[in-house]
Amino acid sequence: MENPTNKLLSEFKSSSYADWLERLVRDMKDESALEKITWRSPEGFDILPMYTPEQGVSPAVKALDNSLLHSDPGLSARHWWNVQKIEIETAPLANKKALDVLNQGADGLLFELKSSLQSVEELLKDIALPYIWLGFKGKFVNASFLDLVNTYLQKNYPEQSVAVHFYADPLSEFAESGKLHADWAKQHPLMGKPSANMRALAIDASLYTEAGATKTQELAFTLAHCVEYIEAFKAQGLDIKEIFGQLHFQMSVGGSYFLEIAKIKTFRVLLDHLAAGYGVQDFQASEVPIHVVSSQLNKTALEPYTNLLRLTTEAMSAIIGGCNSLQMDGFDESFRSPKENSKRWSRNLSLILKEEAYFDKAVDPAAGSYYVEHISESLHQHAWDLFLSIQKEGGWLKNMEDGNIPNQIESSAQQLMESVAKRKKVLVGGNQYAYSREAREKESNSYQGPIQRLSLLTDFENIRQDFERLFQKGVNPEAVLLHLPDATMAKARSSFAEGFLGLAGFRFIKQSAENPQASQAALLVICGSDTDYQALIQEQVNSWKKAFPKAILVLAGNPGEKSAHYEALGITQCIHLQSHAPQTLQDFHQQLSRS
Repeated sequence: MENPTNKLLSEFKSSSYADWLERLVRDMKDESALEKITWRSPEGFDILPMYTPEQGVSPAVKALDNSLLHSDPGLSARHWWNVQKIEIETAPLANKKALDVLNQGADGLLFELKSSLQSVEELLKDIALPYIWLGFKGKFVNASFLDLVNTYLQKNYPEQSVAVHFYADPLSEFAESGKLHADWAKQHPLMGKPSANMRALAIDASLYTEAGATKTQELAFTLAHCVEYIEAFKAQGLDIKEIFGQLHFQMSVGGSYFLEIAKIKTFRVLLDHLAAGYGVQDFQASEVPIHVVSSQLNKTALEPYTNLLRLTTEAMSAIIGGCNSLQMDGFDESFRSPKENSKRWSRNLSLILKEEAYFDKAVDPAAGSYYVEHISESLHQHAWDLFLSIQKEGGWLKNMEDGNIPNQIESSAQQLMESVAKRKKVLVGGNQYAYSREAREKESNSYQGPIQRLSLLTDFENIRQDFERLFQKGVNPEAVLLHLPDATMAKARSSFAEGFLGLAGFRFIKQSAENPQASQAALLVICGSDTDYQALIQEQVNSWKKAFPKAILVLAGNPGEKSAHYEALGITQCIHLQSHAPQTLQDFHQQLSRS
């Protein structure tokens, strides 16, 4: 019997890539239409607005489609662990917290050691270890601690397999602190006696994301980071297959939805290449655990509930990309010790995506997506080339000490910060669509190593707090938006001014230039067309100054060559699409502080 789907599809004419391009040019009435809507990504390659099967991808990228399919009868088609981080202050208290979160939907525990433990009996009491994901992190996670955990498991679970993940990454600690213990390799958990179900060699790739690296850099530097460990433990006499069998990774995901999906998928392709380069037989990158955490790079202290939206899309990227375990930290983690409701809401994101959005029903939703596959292909090629260049120049450690890797990350971070400052990259509640309400104080952390973690919104948060203190001292928070006759341009530039100045917490009053009502407003923002500016400003600016005697005069728009002319008339500030928002707002703050 003929498949009715085939008959349905046969009634429609198929379209080639050339057909799509022809239609694009015709609809946009522009021969260079494709070039204009192509994304010049920060990854070093262009991303087209459309892809078709004709363009093709390499077999290596296609090979990992649906590779996370498992045969465990009790799990859904696509399974990931919902992990909660717990800081160990005392073992009994940490145990109580662990049991609480397991009863509230978590099925994974990541214990962070703040001090050495002599026993794990109290910590792991009454926890059904064979049925959860278990991990330990912190500087006290070492070979001795692994043996301590191993002894406990052999005693209490002699016939059951318990998977344990040990997160000790001294090279990442060196990247942040600039310090590396001489005997780090000998003290590493891998030099203990890890059982078959343990993973003792962790690489923290999130370090690069949080410092502002591109996805290409993150993948390349993580591979080089991995090779540094492989060579160090080969020198300690460990077998190469044993080393690869102990690998596991921590990655963080940010707001670039499709790029983050492609990043995780691409990393497994690169791992397969690395294993092949070392001649490791029967290695499957799909079996290497990837633990994904939410990024703190793009979170805001001013509008913390918008962070929940970011966490949601980040969780979606991580799951579709192929994470094995997911740790969504509290939405207020970036600026304070997270509250219990914050941790619960963030933890529930994973449950909602599984139980209500059915993300666990499809093994690999991104398989066959031309867009994701082509991004993966480009990431794969560029990251591998960058990795090889790092290796040719002496490897990860030498490039860290020489400043090559930190300098590349710093350059990318500056471009990213510039994009945020000019609001080309929009972060809702941070550099766009900020609510007018009191700013929150932010706890800050300092790092002194070669690589420093970033917060993209720090400048905006500091400015918001500066203005809040200024308003509390009595400075009028009002800004008058003065509309000139061209209503369309006046409305457009007025809306832009509200978004721009709203970041500082100003309140807005809209007035017509034909009949302005005098006030003691702090700012007078002139909104209209360039034609209006040329025709009206010179003849009316003096009357505006009398009506608004305390106001800083601001032009909404880019004056270009006429900037000196407007400055001579007393319009000392302008705001437009190319304005560096934090710097411009800081200028306003300084002027108002002196008034």
